[in-house]
Amino acid sequence: MYFLKVAGLIPRRFRKKEKEDLYSENVYRASNMIGFFFKLVYHNQKAFDNLDPELQKLILRTDPDDLPDKPEIRAARKLNRHLEVDAIFPNNLLPVLPGTKLKGFRFNLDNEFLDTSITASQYVDAYSVFEVWAERNDRNSLNLMAAILYQGDSYSSKKAHEQLPIIEKLPEDVKYGVMLNFMAIHLFMSKRTKYAILFSGTGSDKKGKISLGFHDSIYSLIKAGYGDVENDNLVKFLDLMLKELKDSVKALHDMDMKLDEIASKTKLTALQVKSLI
Repeated sequence: MYFLKVAGLIPRRFRKKEKEDLYSENVYRASNMIGFFFKLVYHNQKAFDNLDPELQKLILRTDPDDLPDKPEIRAARKLNRHLEVDAIFPNNLLPVLPGTKLKGFRFNLDNEFLDTSITASQYVDAYSVFEVWAERNDRNSLNLMAAILYQGDSYSSKKAHEQLPIIEKLPEDVKYGVMLNFMAIHLFMSKRTKYAILFSGTGSDKKGKISLGFHDSIYSLIKAGYGDVENDNLVKFLDLMLKELKDSVKALHDMDMKLDEIASKTKLTALQVKSLI
């Protein structure tokens, strides 16, 4: 049923059993060609590890409540869990916001070259909204996310708020799609690119630290004489951030500071510090 809904297909019944079997087989084969967009995360890792390895693999994608009633399944049902998006890709799959004429940002990876029209301030504002949505499941955040990301070739927070009346009328699934697409892009940036180090750290309290850190970086770079970086392309902004981080680490290293001391000061791991020297 999940695949039928995502694919926009309506369940059908046929008079002839052969046709119904063929339809069911085609739907089944098609569903196996796509991955489930979410994964289940279990809070008690120790209890999860005690389960059968095959069952562990199964219940990462299928909720135990949806499985046949067996003793090991009943044990799995008792474990606290939540869903997380499990999708990483460098594309805006909704170039035009469905139901409107609003154009979104460009985001493509072509021959290892990242091409995007999203600006630094647009990305930071979008991530700030995402953090609120992830923490509170606030529906207003869905509206604001779409308003931030669908502004054509230029961005302003004022325009985002002006577009809210249009976006509030859109179906919830469209706005969820925008939110999840942004999260997939963010995961790509933070895990699959040279900029991953900018999204990581050893601090125990990371909540809000990424968006706050990026906001601080915008002001720091402006103060350092790099110009109006908040309206710069995201890639250019991250390149500047990476350069500043490397320069800072090298400066500390030139002062004969030890790796663990640099790591503590910069909130990086010793391995990350070593990669920047």
